[in-house]
Amino acid sequence: MTLIRVLILVSIFSTTSLAQVSVRIHYNASWQITIERDASFIRNTEVVFQGDSLIWDGVFTDSTVDGRLVREGTYRNGEKHGHFKFYHDNTVLESSGEYVDGRRIGKWNYYNDHGGIKQVVIFSGEDFSVQEFYDTRNKRLVSEGSGNWRLSVPFGDKVVMLNAYFTNGKRSGKWVYRYSPGGKILTEEYGDEGSFLNGIDHEKKGNPTYAETKLKATLFEVPDLLRMERLEASEYFHGPDAVQYIRGIEPQEVDHPGLKPSYRDGIEEFYEYVLKNYRYPETAYRDRLEGQVIIDFLVDMDGSTSDFRVMRGISQELNAEAVRLISSTDGWVPAEYKDQSVQSRISVPITFKVK
Repeated sequence: MTLIRVLILVSIFSTTSLAQVSVRIHYNASWQITIERDASFIRNTEVVFQGDSLIWDGVFTDSTVDGRLVREGTYRNGEKHGHFKFYHDNTVLESSGEYVDGRRIGKWNYYNDHGGIKQVVIFSGEDFSVQEFYDTRNKRLVSEGSGNWRLSVPFGDKVVMLNAYFTNGKRSGKWVYRYSPGGKILTEEYGDEGSFLNGIDHEKKGNPTYAETKLKATLFEVPDLLRMERLEASEYFHGPDAVQYIRGIEPQEVDHPGLKPSYRDGIEEFYEYVLKNYRYPETAYRDRLEGQVIIDFLVDMDGSTSDFRVMRGISQELNAEAVRLISSTDGWVPAEYKDQSVQSRISVPITFKVK
């Protein structure tokens, strides 16, 4: 028992002693971490660095590079926690409410891009209920938790129309998902107090029953926010880890940038090595991904390679294979300055073509 108590105390001390710092992170149009010159969005935030990882912790704002606010809120120990606000493209408030430990909780208000109320949703765990809802003509269809809820919802890789009902804050009657235009995809039926009775999958032969609702509170999560939180990086990053870049650790510079290394018996020998040793990643081959990856890297005084940077990429798998090929060679000859070997950088294209 004493040992367990000591371990707990050490764990608490280690966690609380990590310093919270303010950083600025640049994202491209796909909400992937990138360098400042390629940025479409900026996150100003407080984080905790732990080794090579980053933990969201504190207040943040997401905005476009020209200063338009996208959203703002707070994190606690890596989870969304506290009051959040999301904004339309015209900067009008789109929604606001509370997160607790990464989940929306309680009452959330949603607004149209003119500032009028669109809907009021109550969140509880993985479920939700609609208390108020107005259609695109500002007609009130749900009032005090009862009425007809109609909207477009994500469904797999498509967006479909949902016609649904709530009674006293509970799901009720038939919920019908349709293509627009098109036939039914799924029908769900709810009984008293929102209990699920049955469902029919209309896309499957024989219309087999479907045993569980597909629509949960996660419907309301914002895909680009989830991508930001996962710290997805653009193809610019491979050698210098994105988190290290955020910390302000730049790729290693060289004293003589005008000098270039060479390959043992010429660059043709290097490409012969590539042809003999490349491995087309299975996923990339299946998807018939091809093109040219350009890798910039450092050649040290002893001919070793390091600090790989993907200057142009195709996919994570092909980018990684290009880095693997270069790093596995041992024929690089360092540049020379005044008869001394010096560090220098070189960019090399690797072409992938599906045969």
